[in-house]
Amino acid sequence: MIEADRELSTMVQDIWDKDVNRLKPGTDYRISLQGKAGPVNADMNDEMSDDNDGAGYPLFSFVDERIFKKESFLAFISLLDNYESDTGEPEIVTPEEEAENHKFLDCMLRTPTMKIAHKYLVEKQLSPEGLPEFKMQLYRIWFELYARRGASKPDSSGFEHVFVGETRGGRTVIGFHNWIQLYLQEKLGHIDYKGYSVNANSPQPDENKHILALQFSWKNGIKPKGSIFVGVSPEFEFALYTLCFLVSPNERVKVFFSIYECIDSSPMQLPNEEEPEEALQVAADAPPPYSSIAEENAAYFDYKENGGFPNPPSYNVATTLPSYDEAERTKAEALVPLVAGRDEDFVARDDFEDADQLRIGNDGIFMLTFFMAFLFNWIGFFLSFCLTTSAAGRYGAISGFGLSLIKWILIVRFSTYFPGYFDGQYWLWWVFLVLGFLLFLRGFINYAKIRKMADSFSSLARTRVLFIY
Repeated sequence: MIEADRELSTMVQDIWDKDVNRLKPGTDYRISLQGKAGPVNADMNDEMSDDNDGAGYPLFSFVDERIFKKESFLAFISLLDNYESDTGEPEIVTPEEEAENHKFLDCMLRTPTMKIAHKYLVEKQLSPEGLPEFKMQLYRIWFELYARRGASKPDSSGFEHVFVGETRGGRTVIGFHNWIQLYLQEKLGHIDYKGYSVNANSPQPDENKHILALQFSWKNGIKPKGSIFVGVSPEFEFALYTLCFLVSPNERVKVFFSIYECIDSSPMQLPNEEEPEEALQVAADAPPPYSSIAEENAAYFDYKENGGFPNPPSYNVATTLPSYDEAERTKAEALVPLVAGRDEDFVARDDFEDADQLRIGNDGIFMLTFFMAFLFNWIGFFLSFCLTTSAAGRYGAISGFGLSLIKWILIVRFSTYFPGYFDGQYWLWWVFLVLGFLLFLRGFINYAKIRKMADSFSSLARTRVLFIY
């Protein structure tokens, strides 16, 4: 291994060690490799025979989706629906999508993995030291749109190709090297996993490893052989690919970390689970090079596909400065304080969004409406329902009204001021007494449950009538 690779491998190992959001195979997720995928000919039509399908079941058999509530996962997943998968289809970036891009980059810059990568790139004079300037560089590399040859308008970006995936000619899937996108698309029924792939470097894949070579179909297109990291965090992949791209934009890079060996066959680093022909294909699927790269070097990535349809250029680049980046915004971003990344493995069950907190309420609201309904009976009950919209307020009102009903039933039954109310009809007294107890207990029990069910509260609220049933 050459010296440059050894130094880069040390940095990648450090990034790997700092990936606190990485999932544990067999515990946080489980995959089912099943059989080996069959060969796919270049001229094969979209539909594959059953002989090529080595898997009868989905790849993912279980994923603990609580990890998707982590900040970096949320920011990453919000970007996955911002793109048109067909190459040649112009991409239109809305202000909302641009804001999501910025939010994602801000989140990445706060992670330990990206801080390590940034520090190393600054030491190598490959990236600016200031965070606003570094963020601009990342935006150019990953989100600046470019037009593939044959397209009249910008139709692709680095992020779309590597993480989201694209389809070319309705037959071939290119890019698509992210396990989260693979899992979510498979969950929706858009992915048909065909089986694992093998080569000299990976004679037999392992369900407990974080690298996998596989074959799958997506949106009527086929990915003959792809490679993905499984179970790693978005910040790990983002830091790794950015680091390898900037360190060696024109040459292949080999890095070793943990028990894995990765060979970069394009500027966007991919796991070493691909055959040479696949590596060449990946290298040909990327954006045009920096303007500073000589024309003869840029031509290295250009070739034409059979049939006259051009392949996309190489991920060797970021083009011009984005128009969004005005001085006012840059100054504003520079003033935003950075928040340290959170180290816990999963978000606590009560650590949900502000909107959910407003809908659920708190113990204070519960007790307030409880005593309102108890002291003022029907008036307090209806006031509580009219003045509060949270579950705590309404369950408190139900429970308080139930206790108030018990109080008045006992007063009427045993007080000398109301003689003869239940003479001969004691069963009616029992009905109201039981109803009061049910309402009293129902309010307390349901509120205790709803505090522990923040994830399903949005659907639960619509199925209840006055929060009673």
